[in-house]
Amino acid sequence: GKIVTNICVNREGRVTYAVYNKKDSTIKTKKLVKQAETTARNYRFERDYTVSDKQCGKLTFIFEL
Repeated sequence: GKIVTNICVNREGRVTYAVYNKKDSTIKTKKLVKQAETTARNYRFERDYTVSDKQCGKLTFIFEL
């Protein structure tokens, strides 16, 4: 299954917005969703001062058993 989060990242590489994307996710378990949102918020990307103030997209967590 997968959990998708919508995220926005600033030039510093910090996630400024991270929200669960119910439509694109196949996992609905509240505990896992909360953990994915927390992990997405704490993720750090490489700094890039040549881009706009914020970049937005999706971060997907894929779980395989």
